[in-house]
Amino acid sequence: MENNPKVLLACPLSIYKDYVIPDWLNFIQTLTYPNYDIFLVDNSHDPSYHKKLRKMGFDVEYVKPEGESRFYMAECDEIIRNKVLYEGYDYLMRIECDVFTPRNIIEVLMNWQTEVISAPYFMNLGPDSKMLYHTINFEKGLFAKARNLTFLESFLKTTGDVELIYGCGIGATLIQADILNKIHFRVEKNNAGFSDSFFYIDLINNGIINYVDTSIVTHHANRQWQAIIDNEKHAGTTIFNRNLKRK
Repeated sequence: MENNPKVLLACPLSIYKDYVIPDWLNFIQTLTYPNYDIFLVDNSHDPSYHKKLRKMGFDVEYVKPEGESRFYMAECDEIIRNKVLYEGYDYLMRIECDVFTPRNIIEVLMNWQTEVISAPYFMNLGPDSKMLYHTINFEKGLFAKARNLTFLESFLKTTGDVELIYGCGIGATLIQADILNKIHFRVEKNNAGFSDSFFYIDLINNGIINYVDTSIVTHHANRQWQAIIDNEKHAGTTIFNRNLKRK
């Protein structure tokens, strides 16, 4: 493999996140890794959103948001996975459009030479905020279900070292392309999980170890979903009133 493996930095996005997307787009263009491309998959109800992103110079595909969000979000992830494989990338760097990492995130995670590794980030807001770390419960020796660690459990898990973890979201995750040959992003009709939940289930089923680098501090600029929905009618214009372009 070459000295600087080819990385696709990608994620789905939506006009719902317009309150943070302008800053995030500026941020992802300043990462220090020397060999990465940016790819976005928009699932906004307003199809003009992705067209305006394209005019800014970004590589963007569009998925019409029909049915349950978890289904069309999984479709977005599959488009990203296929681009990694068909265009010869060595890694997928998945950074959610409201997550801000250190600018050297790619080389720091790549340095561990693991198949899958993430940086942690917080979920929920205010007093309910805690690290997004998942573990699995077993009943009679069989896999039962995943649960998020409590605040205390997640505090103890954050040691400053690289730790084994069942799941931690894919908001800041580096994945080797070979893994994406084995695992695709999916959901199940009768299971309420999103594609990241099934991704971690499939890692276990394929004997692939997942890691999290707890020395990394990230910022998750999340909001309550209802607040995002309430502001949807105002979101269509804000991004395009700023001085933003593809560098």
